[in-house]
Amino acid sequence: MKFLGLPEIPEYIECYDISNIQGTNPVASGVVLKNGIPWKSGYRKYRITSKDTPDDPAMIYEVISRRLASAREKGMTLPGLMIIDGGITQLNEALRAR
Repeated sequence: MKFLGLPEIPEYIECYDISNIQGTNPVASGVVLKNGIPWKSGYRKYRITSKDTPDDPAMIYEVISRRLASAREKGMTLPGLMIIDGGITQLNEALRAR
């Protein structure tokens, strides 16, 4: 875990990706792993509400903001690792969503 700078192997991992159909109907998916095994009841699909044109960084910001707000509101423990599909601009927006 030294490569990722994590103190230990995360037991709970969430992965996020944005998808659309030729630039319309944007959605995001959230996939969850518990102890390295897919946890399908934790999977989530998000309808993007802030954008209707392709803008993956803004959409990642929306989804991660919503996910973190929901976790805080419900007193849930945050994942040990969140993986964002995309490049540096998507990562920067996910970090901004803290």
